[in-house]
This record gives sequence, C-alpha cells and structure tokens, in this order.
Amino acid sequence: MDASMSGLVSRFLADRGTSLAGDEPSEAERRLAVALDDIGWRAASDVPASEVAAALAMLIAACVDHHHNLATLRRDIADCLQQYSDHLDGSAPPRSAWEPAAESLIQHYSGQ
Repeated sequence: MDASMSGLVSRFLADRGTSLAGDEPSEAERRLAVALDDIGWRAASDVPASEVAAALAMLIAACVDHHHNLATLRRDIADCLQQYSDHLDGSAPPRSAWEPAAESLIQHYSGQ
C-alpha cells in the first residue's frame, strides 16, 4: 500500500470503529461531508453534502474492504460526484473532469 492508501485505510477503519449505530450519519459520512464542503461542493450542486457523503462512504468501504485500488476509487468517486452535480444545460462534464475533485476529496478525508 502506498502512503495515500494506508492513510485512507487508517482513517476509514478509525471512523468505522467510532461510528454510532442507528439513523445518525457515520463518522466517515460526517468527515466526508466536511471534505465535500472543503472542496466547494455547494458550487457544484444543490444536493446536500451529507446525502452525497453517504454514497461516498459506501465507495470507500468497497475500496478498503475489497478492491484496494485508489485509481478505481477515484473513478468511482468522480462518477458519484458527476451523478449528484447540477447539470446546468442538461448535460454534464465527463467523469474525467471530476477526477481532480475526487483526488482532492480523498486527500481531505484521509488527512493527507
């Protein structure tokens, strides 16, 4: 694992260990919502960061628990951000346009 992957795994496992059961957002979801705000999510969509964070937490869990591939995670996050973003004229930028935001989100979330 490279430094980015090890940082992501450490952060996610720590968040998983401190999350509360029930209807409350997990610690990972709370951190991801903050990371979304930090990268300027409000300028891209009216969908609340907390809603997007729930989907992102599942993508990170799949990475940590199964595929262990940051490139796949970046693509998955870029797809998710594209899906939730506002499409101003009925079209959306390609997924590749969201990959820098995905990378920034991973760095913010993992504390790197």
